[in-house]
Amino acid sequence: MRPNENGLNAEPWCKPTVTSNSSVPPAAIYLTLVLLLSYISLMSWRCFSSTFLNLRQFQTSCLGYLPCFPVNRFFVLEQVASSSIQRRLLEEGTFRKMALLHGDLEVEVVTGSDLYDEDNGLRGLVKGNWSDCWVQVGLAGQPILTTSVHTDVIDTRWSERVALPVCHGAEHLDVTVWDKDILRSELVGSGTLRLGDPARAWTKDGPVYLDGGKGTIHMKVRFTPASHAAEQGMEVPRAYFPMRKGGSLALYQDAHSTPLPGVTAEAEGVFEAIANTIRRAKRFVYITGWSVCTSTRLERDKEETLGELLKQRAAEGVQVLLLIWDEKFSSVLCAGLMGTHDQATETYFEGSGVHVAMVRRQKSSVRAVREELVEALWTHHQKVVVADEEDGIVAYLGGLDLTNGRWDTPDHQLFSTLSKEHRGDFHNGFVSVPAEQGPREPWHDIHARVTGPAALDLLGNFEERWRAQVPDKAHLLLSTPRPEVALASESDQGDTWQMQTQAKECLFQLLFPSQVVRSIDANSTTFGSGRAGVLDSWGGRTVDTSLHRAFVRLVRRAESFLYIESQISKIRAGEGFRVYLVLPMLPEGNCKNPVIGCSMKAILRWQYLTLKMMYRKIGAALQAVGSKDHPSDYLLVLCLTKQTVTHSASAPPPPQQESTSDVAAAAGLQEPPRGSAAWSWRERSSFLIYVHSKMAVADDAHVLVGSANLNERSLDGRRDTEVAVSACQTRRGGRGGGGGGDGEAVVKDGAVRAFRRALWAEHTWGLSEEEEDLGDPGSLRAVRRIRQLADAALESFARGDPEGHRSRFTRYPLHVGQAGRISANPQMPDFPFFDLPVVGKSAPLLVKPTS
Repeated sequence: MRPNENGLNAEPWCKPTVTSNSSVPPAAIYLTLVLLLSYISLMSWRCFSSTFLNLRQFQTSCLGYLPCFPVNRFFVLEQVASSSIQRRLLEEGTFRKMALLHGDLEVEVVTGSDLYDEDNGLRGLVKGNWSDCWVQVGLAGQPILTTSVHTDVIDTRWSERVALPVCHGAEHLDVTVWDKDILRSELVGSGTLRLGDPARAWTKDGPVYLDGGKGTIHMKVRFTPASHAAEQGMEVPRAYFPMRKGGSLALYQDAHSTPLPGVTAEAEGVFEAIANTIRRAKRFVYITGWSVCTSTRLERDKEETLGELLKQRAAEGVQVLLLIWDEKFSSVLCAGLMGTHDQATETYFEGSGVHVAMVRRQKSSVRAVREELVEALWTHHQKVVVADEEDGIVAYLGGLDLTNGRWDTPDHQLFSTLSKEHRGDFHNGFVSVPAEQGPREPWHDIHARVTGPAALDLLGNFEERWRAQVPDKAHLLLSTPRPEVALASESDQGDTWQMQTQAKECLFQLLFPSQVVRSIDANSTTFGSGRAGVLDSWGGRTVDTSLHRAFVRLVRRAESFLYIESQISKIRAGEGFRVYLVLPMLPEGNCKNPVIGCSMKAILRWQYLTLKMMYRKIGAALQAVGSKDHPSDYLLVLCLTKQTVTHSASAPPPPQQESTSDVAAAAGLQEPPRGSAAWSWRERSSFLIYVHSKMAVADDAHVLVGSANLNERSLDGRRDTEVAVSACQTRRGGRGGGGGGDGEAVVKDGAVRAFRRALWAEHTWGLSEEEEDLGDPGSLRAVRRIRQLADAALESFARGDPEGHRSRFTRYPLHVGQAGRISANPQMPDFPFFDLPVVGKSAPLLVKPTS
């Protein structure tokens, strides 16, 4: 067949499908989500060696790609767009005059033939010393696929592929072939592959001819528009772990449960649940974490530590395996630099029946320097506990490490628990104050518990990581018969999914499909399943990026609102779309330390620049359509603070909230010296709440919880190892919009909504359950009321108001104008009580990573 003008045969894989033009989101909302990518990618609170971009790269990010990732692949998280939005963006002059490729792109480098021999130039006449070839495919100037190096080849087969979400201004792919030498690579030849119509689904399969007749690369390319997301369901396609049904899912906010006003009575907290699961384990307990601290007390009404509990279970014959990150700087000279306790944990369990494997994030490379950098910069960040109870496999995952400083309650008490629950477990990464005086650093986090087939996938995740990283101890893994366990779990629940929140236990006669998604590569795991062949490849090694694609899928399927807690709006006719983004007020660190303070300012600067671009684009698009809405009606950036309250008999505090009288009556609490840092914070009776959760909710129906932050190092697949669970509640008999397949309708008033309401009850301390305006997060009334509460909380926090404020939702302290221009508030140029400018400052980035 004669090649067409694109260098590919015109024969498609499947018949092109026309994209639907219904429900078209406008430019303002689309740009919010596109530009948020740059924002969240720079919010790397584990920021040591994170990749940042310069201002020129920021100026090009409106094209939808992320030039802040210049060395590897794209990170994309955006909202649904169609051909109509592309035309509108062009009419408004928002994008350059080029096609907006918005959807899912699959690219495969199949073979190379008749490749030019750079080593001797004799085109294969002299055998045995031909070019060592590798191929790089680029989109919009950034590499998206790099193959392995094939030595001494003229003709060869790679069959290496990548599947990634795209939202980029581009008309072609760049295909470049290189000859790898000892010190550098030399160009063999290059060609281009013209992309198809971005408004349709299309495929291409055929040759790309290199310039100068230097050979041919056989390519396969498939594109699916983003507008197909609603039709495809929530399952991430071509993932290592498929969508599962059956079992149970429990969601927990913070490590320990206490009553929430207007929502619930006290229920079991996740740390207590993990302790009970360890006690009930029959044959094994497997734990993987960024940090495991043996002195942590999971139950604060008991003196037993995590280390003692694990030793006891091992002595009783339970196989206990710990797979923890080996911090490279935990040496004699730098012990404890990153606070992971890895060396102390290994030493504690020496001679016991508990087996500890400390593993670094390694990379197979011929370059020793690169291997050293990978070990120093990237981490094993998964936080998983898997055990076998009487009823089957149980697994926990999320943002909580079993380490010091993580135990907290929804009230986030600052002082009252120092001599009780937090005795021996004091942590404050922001200020240096005595443990007996406080305040402690409040820690907000989210975790999940799963059973059934999804728990089996998490067990498989641990086993395959153990085999890859501790091959000499692979025999310690116990054999677990999968079919028997899976059938037992499914027979208990049938086609239902039991969803338990801290608020209450409830059995919904509904479907609740879930999928375990990851960010990991073949350097950190073995891909034993037959599904490994569907995964991406980079440099010849298999990469699982399903977690990244799960985030994108959640956003694309969202219709009404997104609520995100982590370390995007559309304005239809008469319909709004709201995004609530909850972030830490500051990256964790003591700004009094000159090195750490310098790095904190750098992070804040990039954050400010990204927010500045986002809001400017939203404001411009709103003005273009004549809207009087404020940009923060569509994107509201929040943080969390805790303020104790003053009350009298005539004005009691909100229920169960820490008050100044509680602090005064706290037994064992030392009075700080007047004028000290501890005294100043005691006078203010307030502190920021560190947001460590990694969770997103869309439309009160779809939830994603795990260990990954919304940044490149967590979602790239070849950096930090991460894991999460993506789930969507559905009901049989519905039409369209299903989460798990045909005939399933999304449930928006079930267990996911109950959990999101519990979070809002914590962050508003019950106001969300009392006020009708806060009933629908997708409404304009709700976002404006939250903004009003957050503004008041910020003012109260900045004043050090002794009266305190009930809302923990606090406005991120930047002024956002009607036109979308943001700036430092003249009355608040610095973060309250911290010597850090709100707009940040250009500076080197040297801060250690946190968990």
